[in-house]
Amino acid sequence: MDYQFPTLKGVPYLRYLARMHRHLLPNWYLEVGTNTGRSLARATCNSIAVDPNFIISSDVIGSKPAVHFFQSTSDDFFSADHTKRLCDKIDLAFLDGLHLFEFLLRDFMGTEKLCDTDSVIAMHDCIPMSYIAAERHWDTKATKSWTGDVWKVVPILKKYRPDLKVEVLDCPPSGLTIVTNLDPENDVLDKHYDEIIAEFMDETLSSYGEDRLIGELDIINSQTWPANRHIGGLESNRSISDKQTPKPIAEEIATPQIHKKPPISFSIKSPPWGPRAAKTWGETFFAEGLTRALQKQGHEVSIDLRRDWYGGSVGGTDIVLRTPNRPYEPVPNRNCLIWSLYGADLSDVEINHSDHIFVSSSLYAKVLRAKTGATHISPLLQAFDAERMKPTGPSATSELLYVGNNHNKLVFRKSVQMALVNGVEIDLYGRNWESTDASRYLKGEFLANKQLSNYYRGAGAVLNDHSNNMGIDGYVSNRIFDVLACGTAVVTDKINGLPEDLKDWLHEYSSDDEFLDMVALACNESAARKRERVEFAEYMKQTHSFDQRAIEIIKAARRAKPKQQITRKLVG
Repeated sequence: MDYQFPTLKGVPYLRYLARMHRHLLPNWYLEVGTNTGRSLARATCNSIAVDPNFIISSDVIGSKPAVHFFQSTSDDFFSADHTKRLCDKIDLAFLDGLHLFEFLLRDFMGTEKLCDTDSVIAMHDCIPMSYIAAERHWDTKATKSWTGDVWKVVPILKKYRPDLKVEVLDCPPSGLTIVTNLDPENDVLDKHYDEIIAEFMDETLSSYGEDRLIGELDIINSQTWPANRHIGGLESNRSISDKQTPKPIAEEIATPQIHKKPPISFSIKSPPWGPRAAKTWGETFFAEGLTRALQKQGHEVSIDLRRDWYGGSVGGTDIVLRTPNRPYEPVPNRNCLIWSLYGADLSDVEINHSDHIFVSSSLYAKVLRAKTGATHISPLLQAFDAERMKPTGPSATSELLYVGNNHNKLVFRKSVQMALVNGVEIDLYGRNWESTDASRYLKGEFLANKQLSNYYRGAGAVLNDHSNNMGIDGYVSNRIFDVLACGTAVVTDKINGLPEDLKDWLHEYSSDDEFLDMVALACNESAARKRERVEFAEYMKQTHSFDQRAIEIIKAARRAKPKQQITRKLVG
């Protein structure tokens, strides 16, 4: 029989799982079916691994605070209540055990009881790859890959637990199913377990119907489905328009009570000294974009320039936009979140007395955790203001654009230097270029942030570069996020640790020849590719906007506990 299931071309499931860890920032992670440890290695938090036969071949410890291994069947693990002595709840779980539907169903039932309403459960292998791979018994001579009949779990959950949010993503090789709106007190599956097994045991993919299953799976494009969409469980997902679901079985499904949490008073510490300097600093617009995103979530936000950093009141949360050579002394009785934007000389006091440190480089966040042993460090890439940076609106035409100041008058910015050396014409906006050879390209000293998106949208391509330290440590320039959000091509120098979801949308160079080639490719993209960029801009909005970063900041702020004293002074 011909197999008509769509080919899965989304984000590979292990990469998407890693994204979920980065965005959800779980405190406790449960994994059923660890095997070699490839998936467990993606976690950086406290972890629990269950497998009857571990064959660990990866560095699964990494920077985790703790890992607990239980070499047993999952049924034995759940019945023994091991988690009660380890943690209050599971924040994120990944189920990839025995590929028979009744086992995955029991694993889900056992896991949900350990969760809270804002927890997330991911399940593997619910999109069958072939009829042979979807059989209950693995014919190893006929197929090397076997998903078994766990595909049945999605129809089961949608029928018996329509209160759940079940989303099936096209993550190769066999999908990733995300379940939210969990209710650990719901016992519908327990009461109907025997009925469910009798109803589905003899079903095959052929008898169930391929078209019927595809319709029920409702497969989602993982490229445009942000991992942080799953944050918040019931409360956040209820704001999203749901598709019709079957009516509940009888009257047995209770709706968990949603408790609205009080707003937080944030103070963003922006690095410009005073109002005059702040007018042209990029961090000013960064702080304003973050302010709007936090206010949309119902929180109180103020921005303090450096001269006013320590004038805040008792209580509340400080968000420090940390740039090199501008240390911050965490204030007693206030929570302190530090966001290292470009690489920073973080002191021991900042590391030891802040509640959380966000690093806008996944690569360097890992290095810093290993170097300091601090567990309150996590990656949080830079972001863009979705209200201003978008692919639609007025535009100012330019073939090849560069917007940036000449910070070091002796050493040019890389992309401007490349343009000069190779005789490439650019439209240049920025300060301190007047007395340089690049002055012939200069169109203006300053572009207001409100106008910037017009210029990005209207450009054939935008040039970008990084300082040497940013490139080595993997700090992605804020300009990349802004330009991609406007649906425009970017030509940039190569850096370490570039996020996988951005790689295909950048034209990277490391030499003169590559620079010329990348400029030619960027400025001559097809109409179809440009349409794809506009579609990708929506993904950027859902994944890399300040609105998404605000969710993670709020989550960290709610976990924080104010520090009562500081051991030494950083600033006078």
